[in-house]
Amino acid sequence: ALAQNIQRNLLPEKRTEFPGVTMTTEYIPCDELGGDIAGAFRIDETRIAVYGGDVCGHGIYAAMVMSYVKKLIETSVKRILLNRQYVVKPPGAVLTAINRSFIAEINQGDPEIYLTLFLGVLDAETLRFEFSSAGTHVPPLVVSGGKVRELFDRSDYAIGHVPDHEFETLRTTFSRGDGLLFVSDGVTEASRDGRLYGMDMLKSEVVRIVADTGSIDLGELIGSLRRHLGGEAPQDDMCLLGLRMNGWSPPAEGQAAPAGQRGPDVDVR
Repeated sequence: ALAQNIQRNLLPEKRTEFPGVTMTTEYIPCDELGGDIAGAFRIDETRIAVYGGDVCGHGIYAAMVMSYVKKLIETSVKRILLNRQYVVKPPGAVLTAINRSFIAEINQGDPEIYLTLFLGVLDAETLRFEFSSAGTHVPPLVVSGGKVRELFDRSDYAIGHVPDHEFETLRTTFSRGDGLLFVSDGVTEASRDGRLYGMDMLKSEVVRIVADTGSIDLGELIGSLRRHLGGEAPQDDMCLLGLRMNGWSPPAEGQAAPAGQRGPDVDVR
């Protein structure tokens, strides 16, 4: 019961509407409780944070560590009042702070205890996307104009491996109608008879599904994974998160912005 409650608290709703952005998620557990996580939350009227990660290992310990990391993410992504203007703390700076906290409070210098983590901040109005990656094995996929590309070709050190490491913030800009897909390595490593699902199959299936449905339909992708497994149980958790850029519109005059969770504001004047 404890394990199920921890896992339930880690997972977001299957579909969440943000201003200008739709998030969908799917999760297929393996036999053991895992440490996979993915989600998003609203920072302010136009910006949302999106994240996905995996703690090494399985069981209650991995799930409890990821529960701690989830809270750390939600409290670390802040709006900062700088020179009388609110800016959002860059994802690289957030991962740097999480790395320090993780080493001090969780692994205490043991490199066998680590975390892979992807974090991005999307401005739904401009579709500008800032992101940083710590040891992410499977780069998120960008779907644009019916084509698929990897968001980045290399990832930084995993969280917990290098004390005082400064993580880099990278930037890109999406177009209306684009999609972003994050999957855990349990997806690409799904195996039957020694044959991996793999990144190439993931890309080709995403292209097919987008052509057939007009979007990154995670239900269709789960169906593809189950067919590949042929009824066998997955050996690792499979966590999937998709974003669709719908186009942002300001609230009508006199209408409040949509409600939602917001990160804390910090005044650093």
